[in-house]
Amino acid sequence: MTKKCQVLFVVCVPIIFFLIMASAHDIQARGKALIKVAEKTLSKYGDEGAEIAARISDNFIDEVAPYIYKIIDFVPSYQADVLLRIVDIIPESQIKRFSELCVKYPKFIDVVNTTNALKYIKKYPGHAESLYKAMKEFPGQQTMDIFLTLGRRLPSNSSEKVILELSKMAEKVGSAITKDQMISLHRVLHGKTYSSKDIDGIFVALRGNLDQKALGDLAEEMALSAVNGKRFPNKHLLDLKPGSKVIKGQHDAVHGLDLISVNSKGKPIILEVTTGKNFSQTVDSSGRVQMSPEWVLDKWNLFTKDSNNVAQLKKMGINKKYLPPNQLSEEVVKKSFDRKVIAPQSASINHIQKAGMSGLNDIVRF
Repeated sequence: MTKKCQVLFVVCVPIIFFLIMASAHDIQARGKALIKVAEKTLSKYGDEGAEIAARISDNFIDEVAPYIYKIIDFVPSYQADVLLRIVDIIPESQIKRFSELCVKYPKFIDVVNTTNALKYIKKYPGHAESLYKAMKEFPGQQTMDIFLTLGRRLPSNSSEKVILELSKMAEKVGSAITKDQMISLHRVLHGKTYSSKDIDGIFVALRGNLDQKALGDLAEEMALSAVNGKRFPNKHLLDLKPGSKVIKGQHDAVHGLDLISVNSKGKPIILEVTTGKNFSQTVDSSGRVQMSPEWVLDKWNLFTKDSNNVAQLKKMGINKKYLPPNQLSEEVVKKSFDRKVIAPQSASINHIQKAGMSGLNDIVRF
């Protein structure tokens, strides 16, 4: 018998006995009986078991007995990890609500058994049920993966807003958002073939419910993943150098160019990702129109001050004449830099000529 089988045997036999006996008792008695089994079993597996035994209070036992009832049949190392995280993370005021959800939705724990999900619920305990329903309506693992992926890749303020809106819309399946749209979102974030129509539907649904920055951050991450995954429908319009990729162009993690790459001739490609823009109104503090040669030159100079950024560009095959110590001019940017806008199908792009761009040829749709 393998070590894993031995562990499962040791855990499951007493649990089955107590689960049968527990049916005749109230929740408090059942919870305490199960906790005793857990403590006794976990104590054989190191400090985690002892720590749980020392820290779980009677009130906690009463409130989370249904939760214990649900997860008790996992292997001890998993019990220890999850129980300790619950004790640490779930606010005391939310323990009762948390346990009620566990009873109401038997698979609830499958949704929240990761550190990132627990942190999200700690910050927004009232959204726990909404988050669960989102998992239930769509392919659960894919949906959780979407949220965790966005949590890792987007700035924290934007990720929280995007995740909240997606989970709220997911409760209204068929009206606010569809299963196919959610699947396409999962696919585009992982560089796989996706439906442009479904992706546009997500932007249409989110537009008006999210601030421009959060929606823009989501669009930028989707464009980055789609292009680098070689699944961007109009990638040929970008004329990327073979073997190159798209990188983020911010010079201070917040400000700067959206995305940067290198074209087949070794020239810089500057990509602005937007969900809708009027270029006659997008100017910086110095009065430069976004994506205009003077605006791009300023951001390019800031980006290439960092030697790590320069190293990335060299690796991508850029012509060194566009890098320090060479001094570039606005005229060089205008003639040699490839400037394009990436936007969803339904996004309105107005007055692009204000940025010195040629019009429709410089707009590439998702």
